Amino acid sequence: MKLSYSKDFIPENKRITKQLKAVTVQEAFDVVLAGTGIELMITRGNRLILTKKSRVQQATGKITGVVLSEDGEPLSGANVIVVGTTFGAATDL
Repeated sequence: MKLSYSKDFIPENKRITKQLKAVTVQEAFDVVLAGTGIELMITRGNRLILTKKSRVQQATGKITGVVLSEDGEPLSGANVIVVGTTFGAATDL
């Protein structure tokens, strides 16, 4: 894994020490970065990127379709993202 971030986000002399057990990388960073306005993104290539949290503007619209499992059964609670955007939704529960 490689970690990328801007030195503007985290001062070089800033040290954070936490004792965590049996957590994912995402969970560990969520604890360490809580309240900082910084969040972790993990890419498909397992690159870790620290970014400033952006203010989310609520968008409205309708996404329709059916998400199916490998067995062809409908999946409830699946996350759906519109390719090339940050727009998404969860399927009906």
